[in-house]
Amino acid sequence: MGKSNPLRTENNPVIIKHVTYAYKQFLLCFGRHSNFWHEYARYLEEQIKTLNEKEAELIKKLVKEEATLYERATKGLMRHNLLLHFAFADFEEIRNDKKKALDVYNNLIDIGQQDERIDLTLVYIQLMRFTRRTEGLRSARAVFKMAHYDKRCTYDIYTATALMDYHCTKDQAIACKISELGLRALCLRVWVREPGIPLGRRASRRDTPTQSSCPLSVPERRIRTCAGWARENRPLDELTSLPSSISHSAHPPCPTL
Repeated sequence: MGKSNPLRTENNPVIIKHVTYAYKQFLLCFGRHSNFWHEYARYLEEQIKTLNEKEAELIKKLVKEEATLYERATKGLMRHNLLLHFAFADFEEIRNDKKKALDVYNNLIDIGQQDERIDLTLVYIQLMRFTRRTEGLRSARAVFKMAHYDKRCTYDIYTATALMDYHCTKDQAIACKISELGLRALCLRVWVREPGIPLGRRASRRDTPTQSSCPLSVPERRIRTCAGWARENRPLDELTSLPSSISHSAHPPCPTL
């Protein structure tokens, strides 16, 4: 495209206009490919960083164009693309528009409630980290409580919350509560294994910690939450015979953190 400056001009506005026009034409045919949207946004961001203060009007124009690009992508062809939604939220957070960034996350959650292609667990984790950065740990815990009662969330939300809380407060008790809550809510098995040893070699009963033990009491590098292993190795007849009392819909009450 025009990034190589085929016009042989030193006029930045002309070069940028030439390249952005090429991107816009390209997206008319390849608008369903998220990497092209992301590349276009990255180009605009790079130009904003390289321009000097004397070109304030051009910088303001490019910032507005980048925001419009994200709006067009997340409300159009890329409505279900998590990468562009997260990039849009980061863009607004850098601009210090926290309300707009929060709206992006909330809108994505609303879309995910109606479309199973959206990984709501990842959305809640990103939202939780965003609220911790902008509002503090208490607000992040409120997001976790909201995710706890969402039936589509997996064990990852409990792992991410426990680690986040532990790194922020260094309080193992709270992290243990979150881990045990995940065990009760999802009926998952938490395995603690030595680094470098395949999981299958430690699949004996003596290596399985009890529900009361806390996986964060050992070095963090030894913590592994192996929900996938538990699902793959559980017999089919055992899955079908699970009592309804431990189904995913039966959530234990979320403790006060």
